[in-house]
Amino acid sequence: VYNKEFWKTLKEKHEDIPNGYDYRGYKMRSRGEVIIAQVLDSLGLEYKYEPMIVIDDDVYYPDFAVWLPEFGRLFFIEFMGRLDDKTYIYKNTPKLMSYLNSGMVLNRDLLVFCGMQNTMVSVEEVVEDIVSLINKYCRMYSDSTVTV
Repeated sequence: VYNKEFWKTLKEKHEDIPNGYDYRGYKMRSRGEVIIAQVLDSLGLEYKYEPMIVIDDDVYYPDFAVWLPEFGRLFFIEFMGRLDDKTYIYKNTPKLMSYLNSGMVLNRDLLVFCGMQNTMVSVEEVVEDIVSLINKYCRMYSDSTVTV
């Protein structure tokens, strides 16, 4: 269950990433991650960058965990930025499968944004998907529909 207790246990990696992108004291791996962080900040959402989670004794670092105190839950975001690179795909597919096999549900517990070497996730797409997910939570946790 991705609740407040789980949120409190999440520790960020804070690894020095060579050739990374600086944003708010974080060294991020890609421009796509910076775009996502900027959107999260613009929406006033609290997040942790590359928090450690353990699934079946394997350690993973999803790009973001986003806390939604209004609902007492969090969700994860992964940015898959090199879908035109077969090695990248082979390396990251097991991670995504582990997430899903652990019970994470796409577009409820996990948002995945994609890009390629020469294309980037758009700000509009990130905003739309995050706001859509929050609206879904509003419907799940409320008798009436609330629009964010």
